[in-house]
Amino acid sequence: MARTLGTINATEDKLRLLSISRKYFDKFSILLRTPEHIRVAKVSTRFRDVFEVSAHREGTTLQLHHMPDMTSWELREFFRLAGKHIEHLTCEIALVDRDFLIPLIISFCPQLKALIFYNSLNDDSIKKLQHLKCLRSLALSDNQMLTGVSLLLHAGENINQFSYITELNLCGCNKLTSHNLVGILQYLEHLSRLDIRESVRPTPDIYTALAIHCQKIEVLKMSCPNVPFKIISHLPRLSELTLVDRVSSCFKKKSMLLELAAYRANQMQLLEIISRDTLRFQHMVLISHLENLRVLSITSNLAVDDEALNLFCNLIKLEKLTLKECKAVSDEGLSRLLSHCKQLHYINVQFCLKITNQFAIGAIHTLTTENTERKKPLELYVHRTKVDMSVLSKNATYKEAVANSLIKVVPNVTQLDLIYQVFFNYPLHEAKSGDEDEGIDLTEPKLFGF
Repeated sequence: MARTLGTINATEDKLRLLSISRKYFDKFSILLRTPEHIRVAKVSTRFRDVFEVSAHREGTTLQLHHMPDMTSWELREFFRLAGKHIEHLTCEIALVDRDFLIPLIISFCPQLKALIFYNSLNDDSIKKLQHLKCLRSLALSDNQMLTGVSLLLHAGENINQFSYITELNLCGCNKLTSHNLVGILQYLEHLSRLDIRESVRPTPDIYTALAIHCQKIEVLKMSCPNVPFKIISHLPRLSELTLVDRVSSCFKKKSMLLELAAYRANQMQLLEIISRDTLRFQHMVLISHLENLRVLSITSNLAVDDEALNLFCNLIKLEKLTLKECKAVSDEGLSRLLSHCKQLHYINVQFCLKITNQFAIGAIHTLTTENTERKKPLELYVHRTKVDMSVLSKNATYKEAVANSLIKVVPNVTQLDLIYQVFFNYPLHEAKSGDEDEGIDLTEPKLFGF
């Protein structure tokens, strides 16, 4: 009798749950964490419908590592219910989860367009990605077991599908071989963004393959090789270039910049050079000829001084400038640059020891007297400079400028800045003489053949 009454009560509870209006279902769902969503959806068709609608409404981007811990069953059910809406997926998972998770992604995410997989894939894992028919962006950063052999085989066997990849990030894949990378590049005719920083021992074949097979590249991030690489300046659509230089290749960079100034001056919009004292005044001359630059970033180079900033006044379309640890930069040179570059609204001079409160006050005067469409507020990043916020914050001119949203001074260091400092924990290298282009007069850009 008791069992019968219990069954009747359970049935009544279930009927009451099913009779709840849609509005209260939505409110109830807000109170639940993702694993609880999954468990309730398993026993209630109505709640499952609410969960799927909610998954569609929440958007198409998922960062899996930000989700709460779930059992294998809960994770499988989550992808079964929400996977069809996911177009952008980021994974930072343990190695033990890799073989379980990849089949879920392939089975339940048919619309996946962008996949970011950090530090857990190997060559065998790559083979399984061929079933993602809509995939266009693939980021495999810091996968240090990846040699590229499976990626190369995947490209060769599925050329029609793989050739539509437009973005490929292999940054930090330091087991990747140059032979495999060259083989992969020959299939990537639609590639527009490529990141191979810290990933492969550079050979001339890599840059030749880029120039021949990847004509649509617009954004290239790479480590400076100790071999000539000026051929990349002939990529017809190149507009953004990031160079990471851990070795002294002063004159090879000079040759490459010479070609950029000659052939790509009108289309280069971003140039970032991360190095330590491998640039010289001749490089500054060449950079100043890239007159359409919107973003310029140079770190830890004494060649960036007030004379160099005077040359950069030619970059009248400049919007963002980063000069971290360029210790020869002073208030005077930076003020002159700000007054000439009317679109400049972001300046990062962290670790520049000659920048003081005088620059901030002078910048406010420039902002209040000019008649331009400059974006406001002007952002100044001044960690480890001589800018004294305890004094500046009491200045009446500064307080009024902040109140009017003319200027924003950021004295604190960010997580990205800390990463930057760790990155430069390596010995200084002196530039070598007697390398290519040493005797060339670089006052004006010269034209060289391909």
